[in-house]
Amino acid sequence: VHKSRESYEDGGEDYVLKTIQNAKNRSAFSSELETAIADWASEYHFSGERLNLLSVIKLEPGMQVLDIGGGTGIISRYLADKGCVITLLEGEMIRAKSAYARLESFENAEVIVGEIGDLPRDKKYDLIVICGVLEYVGEVDSKPWLKEVTSHLKESGSLFLAIENKIGLKYWVGYPEDHTGVVFDGLMDYAGKDAPRTYGSLDLRSKISATGLTEMKFFYPFPDYKKPRQIISDSGSNLLSPNEIYSLITDPFADYAGVSNFDLDKNRIFKTMLENDLLKDMANSFIVIASQANNSQKLYEDDLILVRCDSSIRKSEFRRWKYLMSNNSTEELRWVSVAQGTEIASPNALVYRFERGRNLSQLIMETTDKLELGYLLEKWNMEIYRDASNEFVKEKKDSCSYRLIAQCSGHHMISKVDVGINNYVLDDIGRLIDIDLE
Repeated sequence: VHKSRESYEDGGEDYVLKTIQNAKNRSAFSSELETAIADWASEYHFSGERLNLLSVIKLEPGMQVLDIGGGTGIISRYLADKGCVITLLEGEMIRAKSAYARLESFENAEVIVGEIGDLPRDKKYDLIVICGVLEYVGEVDSKPWLKEVTSHLKESGSLFLAIENKIGLKYWVGYPEDHTGVVFDGLMDYAGKDAPRTYGSLDLRSKISATGLTEMKFFYPFPDYKKPRQIISDSGSNLLSPNEIYSLITDPFADYAGVSNFDLDKNRIFKTMLENDLLKDMANSFIVIASQANNSQKLYEDDLILVRCDSSIRKSEFRRWKYLMSNNSTEELRWVSVAQGTEIASPNALVYRFERGRNLSQLIMETTDKLELGYLLEKWNMEIYRDASNEFVKEKKDSCSYRLIAQCSGHHMISKVDVGINNYVLDDIGRLIDIDLE
């Protein structure tokens, strides 16, 4: 944490500390802490959705991790639960106390109140996490600060960085800048202010590569990295069509400071951005995993296209991370669905085929033609009637031989439980296909 930055405090620290200290369950996905959410500040420190950004990274027990600006410790707690050895570095004493309360049961975790220069120079880590911190360092000091930070990486180590995009689409449609609350502030280059400030993708790549970490994997979280519900990879933006991305990314915008200043159809604007291949430049946030060139210890799946994460509307024990994976062919995409916080290779993973097409919910919302609306609703109605009329007495399998019919007490169950319009796609030849096999 750089000594010249502004305070990280958001006003909720005392409440957060007291709540954590009084909690019986202090785990990363603690439903007890989530029920204590009272405002945006406490939501940021207690919501398990914060941890969705870590769904793109592969972790190994025993990894040495440095969490810079780790705040009240929600990310470090998740990493500690995974068996990582944690050093959390935090500049604010009140936040460090909360982190300590979260981590005090772990022998493999330490909390240090201080700056990056307070660490022993020879201390090296497998992974360094910088989540929502670089923007407070300032333009002048950003490159030397990153250079000092990455000097603590092992030769095979990786940097994990999350930050907002200065030219993210949400700012073009009138949402206030997340740190300053000023509309168009980042688009006007912060009118000469040095901090806080975020960066576009080209600038961010330049700053990271200047540290010697030239191998970079970019991910694009939506609505942003703070509470991501969909995360698309570089390869995903190439393998999927704009319409498919539009159907998969259901939450393109989020605002924590107010409302957009313009009465616009923001989803149509988002679609236009996708159709013009601007996702990588105008995503609202970036997640970057960076390492030295030819690093054999990759912390991400090469064939990962996209991750969909259930929202906090579900209780934590029912949330899932759904990975869209490829086999180097756009015809062989598949979903791998696991319990929240579980690795892709979980033996309990549910695997099923990815169905291409336009989401029925979006088609219905977009149409302005009454005949088209009637056609879509009638098609949906007939699909439900057909399914309800069938007797699901035989076990069936899809073309990939994945079992589709669940069993309960020795009896077959209907595979389709939720037949809402959001769980169907219309393919290129007009077939309505159900996509929710969970």
